[in-house]
Amino acid sequence: MSKGGRIICVVLAVLLAASAAFALYQKDRADKLGSAMLKEQAAASEEISGLKAQVEELSQKLAESYVAPRVVFSGNEFLQGDILTVHVEMNSAKGLPEIQTELGKPVFIEDPAVAGITAEPAGSPVYTAYVPVGYAQTPGEYSVSVTADGREYKGSVTVSARKYGEQHMTMSSATASATIGAENANEDYAQKVTPTYYTAESQRYWQGTFIRPVSGPVTTEFGLYRYTTYTDGSSRKVVRHTGVDIGAAKGTPVPASNAGKVVYAGDVIITGGTVVIDHGGGLKSYYFHLSSIDCKAGDIVGKGDIIGKVGATGYATGAHLHFELKIGEYSLSPWALWDGTSDLYK
Repeated sequence: MSKGGRIICVVLAVLLAASAAFALYQKDRADKLGSAMLKEQAAASEEISGLKAQVEELSQKLAESYVAPRVVFSGNEFLQGDILTVHVEMNSAKGLPEIQTELGKPVFIEDPAVAGITAEPAGSPVYTAYVPVGYAQTPGEYSVSVTADGREYKGSVTVSARKYGEQHMTMSSATASATIGAENANEDYAQKVTPTYYTAESQRYWQGTFIRPVSGPVTTEFGLYRYTTYTDGSSRKVVRHTGVDIGAAKGTPVPASNAGKVVYAGDVIITGGTVVIDHGGGLKSYYFHLSSIDCKAGDIVGKGDIIGKVGATGYATGAHLHFELKIGEYSLSPWALWDGTSDLYK
């Protein structure tokens, strides 16, 4: 072998040895890295297991401390013209409950004034909805469904007929022509009063028993069937009376039946001087035929505050106050609110 060949062989041998040494180094390094990764994976797995245990423990504690919403219906038997009150103690739940029923379209408002509530934890919100049983509601069974925190609560309500009387009345033809017979009378009422049916204040204003606004004889009862004959010999088809008419001298001060927000105050062709007060959650009182008005829309009035004076404006035979209660478009009897027996107070 030549000298050059021997040199080449030596170089190759050195390269092979270096390559083998490098391979051993790489293997050792890989083994060490693999061992470290295994240790890290084991530590991470142990940490994850610990976190899972903590989450499970926390979930168990939360489940043990969770208090489901409690729904309270004020009753299950009502007469036409009554009010069903529904309370929801939210307890551990969040959000605003919802209510569905064929009896009307009530809304929930936060109501911290409810007596006898034992919400847990203390200070949890309580919501109330006033459900109208309209004066002409068809007697029968009705369901009421409340949803709170994804849970559904169902109740059943029986509506019975209320006994209503009749009234036969003689009315001035001139008054009728100038009011209900006016060309734009219905449009005027629809623009000014009807919109109040579909609004609801989000807070409760009323406190304690509603008061009868004026003293005097009841000239037309709630819900009765009215037959009207006009002085020109014509007559009007029978209509239902949706409030209570109380006879009183013109100029007699009219107090608000309870605290609330004035949502309309002005003159209406059919109802004359008119004031509408929302007492919270859409429960409203209506005052018709006023000779003067002493409040304006947006005013917050207290129970007993003077809002106007008795008159004979609009479609009226003489001086009196027409007082009416509504939730939505449903007319309600004021008598149980005046004597304190209404479910509104439960």
